[in-house]
Amino acid sequence: MTTPKNDVDAWAAALGQGLTVPFNFSRGKTVFMIVVSLIFVLIGLAMAGGDSILWKVIGWLAVVLFAMSVVVQIRRLFRREPAIEVSPEGVTMTTAKAGTIPWSHILDVRGIKQSSNMFIELVVTTEEADRQVASGLSVGERELEDGTSQKVLWAPNGVAVSKPALCSWLHQESMARRVA
Repeated sequence: MTTPKNDVDAWAAALGQGLTVPFNFSRGKTVFMIVVSLIFVLIGLAMAGGDSILWKVIGWLAVVLFAMSVVVQIRRLFRREPAIEVSPEGVTMTTAKAGTIPWSHILDVRGIKQSSNMFIELVVTTEEADRQVASGLSVGERELEDGTSQKVLWAPNGVAVSKPALCSWLHQESMARRVA
């Protein structure tokens, strides 16, 4: 199934029929990141050829880090499974190693804006956070104004969809399905 990028009604209709709604990585964004990373690899190589030890170290660090980014992005480019799948059971993400996050374990879904980027944050129960940690995933913690904290997971970045629309829809679905 190809998922329309901004058609929340189509997503809700498919989910209402018991279907899974997949969201894939954006091929355009992935190719762009590969090109940018390769440019930084070349810059790092130029720096590594310099006379100063500091420039050599910084240059080789840049080469290694950006070469790793190229590998990750190329793997993402040829990945067949979706980055995020929303089903009647819950949300499955490539970043969540313990499998599907049941709706009953999703307490809230928020869009977090940092600079010009928007990240989708899922607030999960402590039980779900522990399950994800046991599978090898680092789980974030957000401190609230009242001094309490919440466990959070982040949806993969670079998905070929409107993040505000996806975030809003996930929030609505989590509220409706948690009560049901």
